Amino acid sequence: DPNHPEFLDEQGNTRVQQINWFAQAGIFGTQPNGFYRDYDGHGTHVASVAAGNTYGWAKKAHIFAIKLTSLAGPSDPFAGLSVTQAFDVLTGWHQNKTNGRPTVVINSWGLGIYWDTSQDAFTFDATGNGVYYSVNGGEYRGTSWTGVTKDGLKGHVGNQIDTNLYLFPYQSTSIDNDVALAINAGIVVVNAGGNE
Repeated sequence: DPNHPEFLDEQGNTRVQQINWFAQAGIFGTQPNGFYRDYDGHGTHVASVAAGNTYGWAKKAHIFAIKLTSLAGPSDPFAGLSVTQAFDVLTGWHQNKTNGRPTVVINSWGLGIYWDTSQDAFTFDATGNGVYYSVNGGEYRGTSWTGVTKDGLKGHVGNQIDTNLYLFPYQSTSIDNDVALAINAGIVVVNAGGNE
């Protein structure tokens, strides 16, 4: 909610900047309709923690938002950007800025992978298709292990979502690379605790 009292400056103007990310970054692309509608409320919540007038850490900061397609919320009829597009426009925008102010990004999202104990396998949730694959081992605290069974002694302690379903953090090399490029461009990247 860009007009929330937490985001207003001393003159009553919103500090939420609604820009066309592709144009400001100098990158070809089209920003989706409804990009700045927050149906889920998560963006408003995170922005108030970061820069709200009452409890925010950066009470006078300008606030910018990028909606990610996969995290828009179940009732949101409008799309956002892919993670790669988001980091591309963010980095381009940062490099084109001329005000000398820092860019701090709060990633209040993460990647998860689901373990279905009834199938004794992981399933990706990116498309919601329930695709399974076998787990044949890994490494936990420097010790290699083999097997396909969920074992709390090997760090398999994800959040239980349902009777047989557990959510675990998942690492993506391509997203790690996107984040590294942003950091190398001088952007301060913060990941919210509990978001994988």
